[in-house]
Amino acid sequence: MANFPGIDVAAILAARDAFEEKVPSVDQTVLVELNHEFHRTIAQASGNEFLQDAYEKIMIQSLWLSRQCYVSGTDVEYTDPEHVGPIVEGHRALCDAIRDRDANKADLLAADHCDLFRSSFGQSVGGTLDLDRRDSDRA
Repeated sequence: MANFPGIDVAAILAARDAFEEKVPSVDQTVLVELNHEFHRTIAQASGNEFLQDAYEKIMIQSLWLSRQCYVSGTDVEYTDPEHVGPIVEGHRALCDAIRDRDANKADLLAADHCDLFRSSFGQSVGGTLDLDRRDSDRA
């Protein structure tokens, strides 16, 4: 199959599971690190060096931003385990699309996952993200 040739789905699922296992601990610093590792594993499993390099640069910045959201302790929402639920759901759906070798669905889910991050970060700094505008841009 042309989509995701030779991708290491087992490694991606293991990284997802490692993240999910820590969710009940509410150790947000650990969750941020494991979330980063989950996304890094997807990039590495792709076998695409360009994607790996680009992803690593983006993730370093988003890792710092995530720490600001989760570790600041200024907003109860970001220390509440319920906040992590949509992240877990997004990871599961993305893993399902990758396992099913559905690149188009994985791409859409990844974009949705990025929107979730931007929205969370925007809320933590007192702003909002107009996701309706983004959806109309897709049409």
